[in-house]
Amino acid sequence: DYNHEEFKVKTEYEFDDKYLKYNQRSTIECFDKATQKKIWTVKIRGFIYTDIELKNDCLFLGTAGKGGAFYCINIDTGQVLTEHINSDSSNFEWQDSLVILKDKKGNLQQLNPF
Repeated sequence: DYNHEEFKVKTEYEFDDKYLKYNQRSTIECFDKATQKKIWTVKIRGFIYTDIELKNDCLFLGTAGKGGAFYCINIDTGQVLTEHINSDSSNFEWQDSLVILKDKKGNLQQLNPF
């Protein structure tokens, strides 16, 4: 028997001097930890189904439902660098600097996330 912790979407994420708030719907807000001031707000498609990862000053996450997508968002500016709409990005994996995820038909595809 193997017991694994069930994945639960968090409402708050911390990254160095910033923290994110996710409203469990379609909005992510970024705040400065020291001043508590909002830096940016981003509207996303669908609901977050993955952890939010930070690499090279970019946030990576996958959404599903309501036309889900894979996102790459600059953590400093909130600029959406990638919004790859595939209806379900509830799973993605890194292969070196590329991401593997499925397309709208369920086929595997490789994507430069930047």
